[in-house]
Amino acid sequence: MGELSILELLERMEEIIENSKSIPFTSKVMVEKDELLDIIKEIRLLLPQELSQVKWAKEERKKILERAQKEAEAIISDAESKVKGLIDETEIVKMAEKRAEEIIQKAKEHAKEYRIMAQTYTIDLLEQTKKTIENIVKELNDNIDQIRQKNT
Repeated sequence: MGELSILELLERMEEIIENSKSIPFTSKVMVEKDELLDIIKEIRLLLPQELSQVKWAKEERKKILERAQKEAEAIISDAESKVKGLIDETEIVKMAEKRAEEIIQKAKEHAKEYRIMAQTYTIDLLEQTKKTIENIVKELNDNIDQIRQKNT
């Protein structure tokens, strides 16, 4: 079948179910068991790949924030040393220190927000995928039970 994304595989399963032959007087359909089980197997194989992509994105975001914070600290440090070298007045030094603290605090707040957003996105994606797979497995089990009942 080639390597497809999880969403493409789920769409394929939905297409199979929608185009399957209906069982008269019910809302149930007959499906090719092996075909759907193959798709489920591919989804299971792709889940770790999708999760690693989310993890990579989260790690990259963390690295960017860390670099930005280091650069901000370096800029602040450089600015502080230049100010100390040029002017030795207490008021200006205090203002620079206060501003540096504000910048660092903002950077920390942004880093926390990005971590929370990444975690929320990951949880939402996993929950949606779990619900979809559970629905598909339930539908498959229902179809298998119906076929078994017809054969008895």
